[in-house]
Amino acid sequence: MAWSAQTLQFVIFFTPRLGQPDALQPWFKLFGTSPENFQRVGPGTEQEQSTALGMVGNYNFMVSATQGRYDLVISPNDEAMTSGSTPLIPDVDTAVAVLLAHAESMLDFQPALRLAIVAQLHEPYDTERDAAEAFGKHVGGLSVPTDGIDLSLQLNVRKHDDGTDQTMNRLCRWSTQRLQFMMVNMDSPTGPSSRPGPLIHGVGLLVDINTLASAQEFEKGKALAITNAIAGEVKKIISGGYGYVAS
Repeated sequence: MAWSAQTLQFVIFFTPRLGQPDALQPWFKLFGTSPENFQRVGPGTEQEQSTALGMVGNYNFMVSATQGRYDLVISPNDEAMTSGSTPLIPDVDTAVAVLLAHAESMLDFQPALRLAIVAQLHEPYDTERDAAEAFGKHVGGLSVPTDGIDLSLQLNVRKHDDGTDQTMNRLCRWSTQRLQFMMVNMDSPTGPSSRPGPLIHGVGLLVDINTLASAQEFEKGKALAITNAIAGEVKKIISGGYGYVAS
């Protein structure tokens, strides 16, 4: 089996400020068009949150804005969401490259004090027991009890990157998963209808690589170098697994 992505996420942290632009402004910076959907909660308050969403190319994109933070999230496109199978991005490396290309525009819009890339991954299996056994192999050959379910292992192993002189948190969590997605029929004569899809078993992997907080904003070149280093670490963990992280 191989990992596929449920979502890939790039995060910029910065000093919270009054009058911070909502999610529309970075969306326009990235795509130059209006999003398909825009929502804003609590406008004009410190708790203001906003999201801009739309399909661009082969992916669905979401830009979100909260105080001191912008997120860019890539998820499967609408065809994958309505196919009846698990909505996943099978080519993770290509999706990471797309995320990096848009991250550069995000950094043009907003300098960062701290950066992160988060990958939510899934590996499907036919049965709950198959998923449990695969989980054991992923986390260093752990022998899983026959009736073991709801398995999870999380660790954070920091690493210093000499190229950027930055220390990264490398938070990883392996877990068994039971997924069920709602299937939507937009062509029903009585209007849109939905029904639950099949129960899907698998192993999930969360990879959250983030830098320690900086005392001052990174200049653009440094921020790009850090972002690329983080993305490289994400890909190494996906391919090298627990053995790479724990070594």
